[in-house]
Amino acid sequence: MNINVKRAYFVFSTRNSEILEFVKIMLMLQVLIGHLIAINYHVLPELTFESSSIYFYKFFFRFGPESAFIFVFLSGFLVGGSLLNTYISKVKFSYSNFIINKLWRLFPTILVAVLITFILDYSAKHIFDFSYNFPLLGIDNVGGNLGIDYILGTLLSLQPVFISPLGTNGPLWTLGYIVNFYVFGLLALFVFQRVGIKKSYLLYVGFIILLGCINIEWMLCFLLWCFGALLRCYRVAYFSNRLFLIGFLMCILVSNLLKGSISIVVCGIACVFLIEFVKSANELNFPVILQRITHFLAPNTFLIYALHLPICFFIYAAFFSGLNQSGSFELYILTTVFLVTVTSVFSLKLIDYDFKK
Repeated sequence: MNINVKRAYFVFSTRNSEILEFVKIMLMLQVLIGHLIAINYHVLPELTFESSSIYFYKFFFRFGPESAFIFVFLSGFLVGGSLLNTYISKVKFSYSNFIINKLWRLFPTILVAVLITFILDYSAKHIFDFSYNFPLLGIDNVGGNLGIDYILGTLLSLQPVFISPLGTNGPLWTLGYIVNFYVFGLLALFVFQRVGIKKSYLLYVGFIILLGCINIEWMLCFLLWCFGALLRCYRVAYFSNRLFLIGFLMCILVSNLLKGSISIVVCGIACVFLIEFVKSANELNFPVILQRITHFLAPNTFLIYALHLPICFFIYAAFFSGLNQSGSFELYILTTVFLVTVTSVFSLKLIDYDFKK
């Protein structure tokens, strides 16, 4: 069974798109429930045994960091891949359309996330007197870091390289990175088209390494984003769907055990198996009920990711911080998932609403 790489820009079929969107929903669920475990039990979901129910949640929902890295990879696959294909194929490209349809389109999501984070964090601290520390989530104090410098820094996508997270919304680091990568991808295309890749790539790589000296995670995530772009334009052939899926799961388990920078590298290897599974999924049987759930949630995954953690903290502060009864965590999960989904759906409708009517 040989592995070979061939040039082949991937164009999505309906089934490929459905499977990819379903994967994104599963990744989002990993992040959301992993954060709920960390908030409710004040521990990250590592495999330590307290009770069988807690162990169950920790066993199946401890892959939040890997899910975030895969989101970065998928952004590179979808957006970076189209930029790379533009350069390779030498097709006409509109920079203004990219800025409007890709970069500017992220701003309303970030703006809504900033507003909701400020309102909920302020309310949790001053109405419910909720001031616990969550160092494992990188949060020193709920209700902190809400000043104008944090708000502007987040709106300008300077989090987390140049500014700490806004309030409890640590996950906005992903959006900050993605905006950065869009800009760097666009700049790379501009320079390569006009100067040529042979004359300019060393300068570009050197600049990326310089930024990596400031934040190594930023550099590794950018390389992961670029790797996603490469896999959009080139295909690794050819295993069966089952082997791709097994390879992905094994790499994710290894990545989760390793932690740190090496975890991002192994996660990149896992993404090869994942994306090749998605590419090969045309004949996969996808139940109708999952199709309907996917079609409903798919447009909201970005907003769910951007909004969920402040909502998680607020609901915990308002209703669950003093509860230790049996079943309270399950109720916390159901309540939070419902309210995060409703908030995201409403926010998307508000973002897309035509106020000129």
